[in-house]
Amino acid sequence: MHHFYKNAPNWLIVARHSFFYLVINFVLLASASVQASSADPHPDYAPLADLYNSTNGPGWTKSTNWLTTDNPCGWYGISCKENRVTDINLENNNLIGSIPGTIGDLANLRLLSLYNNTLSGEIPGNLGNLIKLVYLFLDNNKLSGSLPASLGNLINLSNIALNDNELSGPIPSSFGNLTNLVNFYSYNNNLTGTIPTSLGNLTKLQGISLGNNALSGEIPDSFGNLTNLVSLSLYENQLEGTLPSSLGNLVNLTFLSLSTNKLSGEIPDSFGKLIKVWYLTLDYNELSGPLPGSLGNMASLEHLALNRNKLTGTLPDNFKNLTKLSRLYAGQNQFSGDFPALLLNLKNLQSISLNYNQFSGTIPSTLGTLEKLETLALDHNQFTGAIPASLGNLTKVKYINLRGNRLSGCFPVTLKALCGQTIDFTDNPGLPGGGNFTAFCNNEPGSNTMSAPTLALSAGVSQPVLQNTPSVSITVSGCEGGTVNWAGPNNTKGTGATIPVPTAAVGTFAYSATCTVGSCVSPSGTASVVISAGSTAGNFDGFVYGIDCETFRGWAWDRDKVNTVITVDILDGANVIATIPAGDFRQDLLNAGKGNGKHAFSFPIPASLKDGRPHQLTARVAGSNFQLKNPPKALTCQGSGGPVNLPPVAPVTSPLSATIGQLFWLNLPAFSDPENSTLVYTLTGLPLGLNFTAQDRLIIGSPMMYGNFTLTYSAKDNQQATTQVFISLTVALNQLPVAPTTTPLSATIGNAFSTVLPAFTDPENQSLTYALSGLPVGLSFTAGNRTISGTAASGTAGSYVLTYSASDGTNTTPVSISLTVASGSTAPPISVTGEFEGYLSVVSCQEMRGWVWDRTKPNTPLMVEFFSDGISIGTMEAKNYRQDLKDAQKGNGNHGYVFPTPAGIKNNVTHQISAKVQNSIYFLKGSPIALKCAPSGRLSAESPDRLEVILLGNPVSRDQIEVQIRGAEGQSLKLELTDASGRLVQQLLVERMRTIEQQTLDISRQLPGLLLLRATSGSQSVTLKVLKP
Repeated sequence: MHHFYKNAPNWLIVARHSFFYLVINFVLLASASVQASSADPHPDYAPLADLYNSTNGPGWTKSTNWLTTDNPCGWYGISCKENRVTDINLENNNLIGSIPGTIGDLANLRLLSLYNNTLSGEIPGNLGNLIKLVYLFLDNNKLSGSLPASLGNLINLSNIALNDNELSGPIPSSFGNLTNLVNFYSYNNNLTGTIPTSLGNLTKLQGISLGNNALSGEIPDSFGNLTNLVSLSLYENQLEGTLPSSLGNLVNLTFLSLSTNKLSGEIPDSFGKLIKVWYLTLDYNELSGPLPGSLGNMASLEHLALNRNKLTGTLPDNFKNLTKLSRLYAGQNQFSGDFPALLLNLKNLQSISLNYNQFSGTIPSTLGTLEKLETLALDHNQFTGAIPASLGNLTKVKYINLRGNRLSGCFPVTLKALCGQTIDFTDNPGLPGGGNFTAFCNNEPGSNTMSAPTLALSAGVSQPVLQNTPSVSITVSGCEGGTVNWAGPNNTKGTGATIPVPTAAVGTFAYSATCTVGSCVSPSGTASVVISAGSTAGNFDGFVYGIDCETFRGWAWDRDKVNTVITVDILDGANVIATIPAGDFRQDLLNAGKGNGKHAFSFPIPASLKDGRPHQLTARVAGSNFQLKNPPKALTCQGSGGPVNLPPVAPVTSPLSATIGQLFWLNLPAFSDPENSTLVYTLTGLPLGLNFTAQDRLIIGSPMMYGNFTLTYSAKDNQQATTQVFISLTVALNQLPVAPTTTPLSATIGNAFSTVLPAFTDPENQSLTYALSGLPVGLSFTAGNRTISGTAASGTAGSYVLTYSASDGTNTTPVSISLTVASGSTAPPISVTGEFEGYLSVVSCQEMRGWVWDRTKPNTPLMVEFFSDGISIGTMEAKNYRQDLKDAQKGNGNHGYVFPTPAGIKNNVTHQISAKVQNSIYFLKGSPIALKCAPSGRLSAESPDRLEVILLGNPVSRDQIEVQIRGAEGQSLKLELTDASGRLVQQLLVERMRTIEQQTLDISRQLPGLLLLRATSGSQSVTLKVLKP
């Protein structure tokens, strides 16, 4: 994840740019005198000579007049008043060495600016003698050691910048004496210890930045006294304790960054008084509890970072008042409840991050109305239901992550608009392919089909089911978040996850069910139920006639076997709880001619039924479908020792099968608990690569071992009663993708060529990744749609053997395809004319990019032909839409191109790349550009990656600058935007660059005119001029 730290308001930031010094120098020079006495040495000569000699003066970038005259008032960077040095301004001048202690002898010095050099060693303690000093700028050097306590003597100091050095040790408490201090910057050092409470005395302070040090202890409560403070940055330290409620007194604060510390406790309610704060970062701490509702009063808030804490509850309702909020980062907390609907009112939102929380329910269908949204991270929550079709309306979105939820249904067709962006729906078992969005975008077979639900008989019931068994049902699983529609025999239909099963008729009866999520309907899941008349035959008669909490009573006999004792099943609902003989003597049965009268039973009510819950008892002749007469007897009994806890009841399970290396997921059926207590599930015996999530009863992963495995699936209730069941799992070896039948291909030099290669099939229906090698120069392969396209270059005539392959992530299958390239016609092409304008903007080892259009046909795309050393290497139609071209009134804006760099010119040889409108004499501006690439596609060791910065439109839009940077993958990046006078407008830091880094800078508050954008990564720096209309 990237961290961005915008600067505080410009007038607070001690940036030491040219405009700032121009103003200071103007004031200080107004009464400057450069006249020196020729009789005596100038009193300030010696300290300045020491500075020159100790910092490699001969190597300075500018050293005009230094040590060439006796009077330093005419030396470069020196300003004087009344013939005494008041200003040393040697920033960015290649000073190398240490600062001499004699600088402390310059008694009239008001400004010492040595920033952005290579100074090392310690800050001299003698600087504490400069009691007239107002400005001290030593930042961006390599100074080390501790901060001298003597700096606390500089009572006139208003600005001190010590940042970006290697300083260590504590901040001296004597700094609390600097009561005129306005700005104090010492970030990006190695400072330790606690922040002195005495800093709370500096009531004129407007800016403090101590970020990226190793400061510890608590934030001083005395900071609440700094009511003029506008910017407070303490990020990336080791601060602990709670947030002082006194910070709510800082009513002028606009910028507050406390991220990446060890702060704990709740966010104070007093923060709601910070109504001017637009930038607030509290992320990467240990904050807990619910968010205070008062945060909704921070009406200026634009950037809020709360991620990586322990915050609970949900977002307060009055967050809906944060109408300026553009970026909300609240991931990796313990927030719960439904998706915060209040966010749908915040129409300026560009980024929403709520990932790794406990949010549940459905994702609102109106989420697609947030038209400015660029990033949406809701992954690793418990969201259910369908993917909102409205997400496809988010035209500015670049990143959506909904991974690791419980979403179900199909991919809405509207999401095709997001293909090509960074979209992740994986680890959602209810989605097609577990959420394989890539397969959906590639229109792979079965890539947008739901799995059929599973139908199983209710727990405790086995097949065949005896005729007249009461309370039999089928449970439908695999449709969480959806609607079950079922059908049964005799045209019975219904909805819901429980299907009642009549048992009066004998036979085999089919049941089916589908799952509907949104507009997506699954295939039917099916089950058959066999109702049997039983194996015991006879001419039976019998009744149940009595029940209480002691016994259940009745009788049964066979008219054809008058003296034979009959065996009786006792049932609770559909479950047989006992089988007993009906052999007790009753005189009334004998008197009634029921054989010898020995046909009664009296079943003692077991303790397990004395649980205070209702039961329905029936009896039937064992092994038959004859149910003793009279309706089921209701029974509710309380045991003498309280309800007897019964163990969980195991579900009916089926054998499982998976394939090695292939994603597997399954929700195991739930146990039932007689007391309806919450159950804790465990599963053991899984092979390496598969994991079990107890909360969802979900097996998920890619098995890394094959063979037969016996899993132990168990459930434990709140009284530790446990039931287990064994499940067999077979993991098969992954089979190779199956190659298609291919035919020879033919192309002609100079003629556009395009063909789609046939798809491989995979026995396990896994998503495949395609590759093709061996193409001649001018032709390229797009793996996403298996397309070869381009124009074979001159000199490539001949026969080629292409290697076409598909990989399922584990196995790869190759197949050879022959390609013949013919020489083609030698007739001259038709000449193309027009009023062309265009650029070859970027040439890299990955691609060539730019734009071209015809002013006389503003909406007609043009064909661009690319050349390497004058030899054609391919063509492409410039038809990509670019907003910057549209804004610059280049027709409809459909004039951009991105041409893949052919492998044939990646040979460690420098080539001259050019481009022109095909069949014309117009070469695109910027041609030619030198390119040298290693065969791997990266620049060779002799030609390292070059930092490339591209403005997507210039003049830019009125509100923002979009910039694309390449050539520093994995490195840090700093973007600095200044106005023509050098005043810093905005700064952006990227911790780790991607291959192609695209960023947006807000300039809505900036007046029209010329701006300068500087990108720095390591030792590389690029500066571009930007025009805001």
